[in-house]
Amino acid sequence: MSEDIRKTVRIVLINHRMEVLLVRYVNTEPLDPARPELLKYWVPPGGGIEAGESAERALERELREELTIEEFEIDRVIWTRQLDLMLNGKLRHIDETYYVGSYNGKAMLSVDALREGIVDVRWWGITKLRTTTEKMLPPGLPDLLAPILDRKLPPKPIEIE
Repeated sequence: MSEDIRKTVRIVLINHRMEVLLVRYVNTEPLDPARPELLKYWVPPGGGIEAGESAERALERELREELTIEEFEIDRVIWTRQLDLMLNGKLRHIDETYYVGSYNGKAMLSVDALREGIVDVRWWGITKLRTTTEKMLPPGLPDLLAPILDRKLPPKPIEIE
């Protein structure tokens, strides 16, 4: 794997009320060179895949470390995404994979999450997602989530913006 490619994994966790769990980041410096104004946003939880680690193990580690979530169900990959982001002052190519899964418990931010710029965690219903003025990632997240929350999973992963 090239040094400037970072593999990441995120999960669309859905509860029994058909809400999705999102985390809110607040960055002090732009992460996305294409959108330097984007410093605050909500995104499904996840993070980088470490060397020798599977995507599923990375999800388990990230959710435990950042949100104190120990047990959740992982279903399958629903989306993939390629983008370039500034990480530690260096432009990196991100190869991102999104899973869908289920979880009905609470999530609390850990000290690790706060250190990484995560400042909030919240369950969101589709109506709230469609009407909020908050920035959501990936772009078009409410439209991407609508079929997922309707239990219409794509037969194979969809490449998203």
